[in-house]
Amino acid sequence: ACPYDAITIHREVRDGDTRETVRINPMLCEGCGVCMAVCPRKGVEVGGYTLDAFKAQTCALLQDKPLQDKDFEPRIIAFCCNWCSYAAADTAGVYRVQYPPNVEIVRTMCAGMVHPELVIHALKNGADGVMVLGCRPGECNYRSGNSTARSWMDNVHLKLAAMGIAPERFVQNWMTAADGPLFGDLAKSFTEHIRTLGPVENPTAHQVQNPEEMRNHGAKEVLQN
Repeated sequence: ACPYDAITIHREVRDGDTRETVRINPMLCEGCGVCMAVCPRKGVEVGGYTLDAFKAQTCALLQDKPLQDKDFEPRIIAFCCNWCSYAAADTAGVYRVQYPPNVEIVRTMCAGMVHPELVIHALKNGADGVMVLGCRPGECNYRSGNSTARSWMDNVHLKLAAMGIAPERFVQNWMTAADGPLFGDLAKSFTEHIRTLGPVENPTAHQVQNPEEMRNHGAKEVLQN
């Protein structure tokens, strides 16, 4: 799963039981965080980033903007890679490209760092749409991190459909740091599309029946690609 082969699995036998531990070689690790997204036990922390921290940040952003009593305003979470899409959002600001304030950005080191569970979590906790934005195919700052993110998209769409949430509420897209206008256009078009769909109805009623199975299946899908 690691594009830099920085992860090794160590096995040791104690009292007849075989135990496995994951070790990260700091000399090889580049901090992309792809291992966070594929670890079935959610046991990896990279550069201070954790899944729980991402969830807490997402919830904080959503709580800051409660729904209006009358007019529906979509709440969008955009997971943006540090090197391209996050930089593109900055470029949009430099060129005064207008995009809706409905879009709240969560910075990640790589699109491949975004665990599929984070998409589900956001939509179950107040988000009306989720975007994962990364580097263009073949131009990932971490070799193949964006390919890892692309590999689990269909799996998330299937899971959302099974939960009664429209799969089109989750999208991925790719850009360079210079694509400020593209970032603005995507933010506008996705916000308007979500506005036509309306809010996610009763998100707390659509619980993941078996989170552990979902994590394991997602990891297997990624590793197989």
